[in-house]
Amino acid sequence: MGKSYEQTILSIFSGCDIRNFIVNFNAVRIFVCGGEVDIKSTTCKSFRHKIFEYTAAKVDFKIIHDSLIMAEAFKNYYRNNYSDLLTFEADIANLSTLILIFLEAPGSLVEFGLYCAKPEFFNKLIIVVPQQHVEQQDSFIYLGPLEFIKSKVDDSVLVYPFQDKSCLYKDDYAEDVCQTILNKIHSGNKTGKFEANNSGHLALLIFELIRLCFPIQQFEIEKVLKSLGLDEVKQGTLKRLIYLLKEMDYIDSCGISSNTYFYPKLKVKENKAISFSKSNGGLDSTSIKIKVLESINLGGDLLAHRRKMAVEQISKIFEDVNNGY
Repeated sequence: MGKSYEQTILSIFSGCDIRNFIVNFNAVRIFVCGGEVDIKSTTCKSFRHKIFEYTAAKVDFKIIHDSLIMAEAFKNYYRNNYSDLLTFEADIANLSTLILIFLEAPGSLVEFGLYCAKPEFFNKLIIVVPQQHVEQQDSFIYLGPLEFIKSKVDDSVLVYPFQDKSCLYKDDYAEDVCQTILNKIHSGNKTGKFEANNSGHLALLIFELIRLCFPIQQFEIEKVLKSLGLDEVKQGTLKRLIYLLKEMDYIDSCGISSNTYFYPKLKVKENKAISFSKSNGGLDSTSIKIKVLESINLGGDLLAHRRKMAVEQISKIFEDVNNGY
């Protein structure tokens, strides 16, 4: 009799040492804060809106447009195990490639205030500032945080003469912002050593487990993490990082009976986020997926039957996406 699904996934990662894990930063995610974005409007409501429209119209900037994660996507963050804004913002920053802040709305000033006190995120910051803020050189914003950030990372502060929503947001300004974004994406680190205390690395490990072992439930992810020595990852932490992965377009979920199963979004299904290592060599993604699928097909109990139904449902979802539905 073959191994159960749970036995299979635990045996796959047995012998792995997280100290040898490598994180692959191949999926670009850009967290964007700023003024109003109204996709139904025929005119741009803000500079942030202009960037959204401009990248949608330019093939060269498709990688940017497809990676934009608007702050509004997280309006219900407090319902998903986040008791404070600081932890939430740190998790987003750790998982994001870049943080793009347009200083044109009260909400973006809050984001700016949170990140300007975090030097570890300065290399990820791009702050777009109205010229009038800079001209008022006695202002707190100019003399304080902006100058400090600019002194550490020169291309993190971009200044343009845009004033308010009634002005025209020039293509030249948008082009310059986009080129700066591309430069930062291309010059950023492509890999890094796994750090268990970095919530972004932990989120990518969770994504990799989902990518290789889907359809998988939350408690099964938790068991694999514990088997890797990550006992400090409590249920609440796992729940909030799964929430971030869903909102940042890495994963989704489907329900079968009373069970919820997680799976990778089709566009990142082949994006290897973590390179594992074992005492007998590395882990091959294809062989892992084959072992997982075999364990699902051989299972005969109620949970195995539900997982098979989840596989069918997810396959249909992937097919619909490929067909443009």
